[in-house]
Amino acid sequence: MQVQKEILWPIDFRKYSVEFIEYKKYLLDLLDNFKEFEFNNSAGLNGNTTVNGFQPDMDILSISDPMIDKIKANIIEPISDEFWQSLRKDRIADTENLKLIHKAWLVEYQEGTYQNLHVHNTSLFTSIWTIYCDPQQPMAAQLHLHNPITESWALGFFQETIKINPAQDVIYVFPAWISHNVTPATARRVVFVWDTIAVPA
Repeated sequence: MQVQKEILWPIDFRKYSVEFIEYKKYLLDLLDNFKEFEFNNSAGLNGNTTVNGFQPDMDILSISDPMIDKIKANIIEPISDEFWQSLRKDRIADTENLKLIHKAWLVEYQEGTYQNLHVHNTSLFTSIWTIYCDPQQPMAAQLHLHNPITESWALGFFQETIKINPAQDVIYVFPAWISHNVTPATARRVVFVWDTIAVPA
């Protein structure tokens, strides 16, 4: 797994290049099963920032399946632990009595799907893994991260915005309190997202 670390604003932001074909296929098949059986779609509901897409109303990590265990052990936990160590060293003094837990979900962007500006209030950091995107549509559903330091509350805009084109087999990790949104998709894109939360050990 290749790691590319970028420092923004000076916010720790990391990009991981991964290739887990077996895990991607499992997650895409899982998404298809949710749609086939008309599982509850939380996209567009009150409190959900996903509009016009498909987001199964389930914590994917709650599924009892050996493949989920592998995804947790080989992707979620190593990446989250590595990012957590950087936060501990730089910003959080007392962590001995804390442990990390995770919750995860799938989002399918269809043409016109977008995400409103939001933060993940109860989490430490957010990880977004693009498991499918149309290679002919490199700007389908851009992820925008906004610098909170330069936000103009009066005028409602940000002076600095990082615009990230979706790329398959890439995981982006950033602090969950960073305001972010996704622009309207022009093609299909599927992401596996997980939030990491610190709780008493």
